[in-house]
Amino acid sequence: MKRIFIVDDHPMVVEGMKAMLQQLPETEVCGHAASASSCLAFFLRNEADIVLLDINLPDQSGIEVCRILRKKYPSLKIIALTNFD
Repeated sequence: MKRIFIVDDHPMVVEGMKAMLQQLPETEVCGHAASASSCLAFFLRNEADIVLLDINLPDQSGIEVCRILRKKYPSLKIIALTNFD
């Protein structure tokens, strides 16, 4: 089972992704966060296999969050999400 964590500050985006991912076999949405600080706090006590990470977060750049996560959890797979060109 792949555990997926979603990081996005738009509730409709999070709910849409959760709805799509919950239809996939062997996939579990283990949580979501709307900010960088909430994301990093999640990983202090929890694990995931994959992070879907918005690069435009309200409190910190998602790119910086990606750097932090890669350094602390090198086996974590991260997929960056954006609506920017």
